[in-house]
Amino acid sequence: MTSEKEALLESEVRRAMDRRAESVRSRDVDAAVSVVAPDIVSYDVVGVLQNIGLDEYRKRATEWFSSFEGEIAYEVRDLSISAGDDFAFCHSLNHINGKRKGGQPIDMWWRATVCFHRIGGRWLIVHEHSSVPFDGSSGNARLDLKP
Repeated sequence: MTSEKEALLESEVRRAMDRRAESVRSRDVDAAVSVVAPDIVSYDVVGVLQNIGLDEYRKRATEWFSSFEGEIAYEVRDLSISAGDDFAFCHSLNHINGKRKGGQPIDMWWRATVCFHRIGGRWLIVHEHSSVPFDGSSGNARLDLKP
């Protein structure tokens, strides 16, 4: 594959990631799921071990967005994209900053891996994995870490 073709594919995936980030900032569930494949498997930092399918993804996005009051500041940092003709893989450090309902602030970073498959000419997320490091001694999540 030529580097020009690789750059084009990566820019397509970057646009999908940008749309997804904007959907979080605007708390737009429909926009968030518009880049998700029907059979997505996602591993979130909270809740169950895995969510399977678009309905579960929509439910989780709805719960997450509605848990905030006011604006959500959302950043995708150090985004790395590797794209081929039909599959693309991204990894990044993601940051959320806002206020939960009830006034509790949230300001945390996590690691993310997002895998896309080109389906019907569109890049759709087929797998997403979010994680936070944990302290091996206490077993507690390390939500205090920053890049």
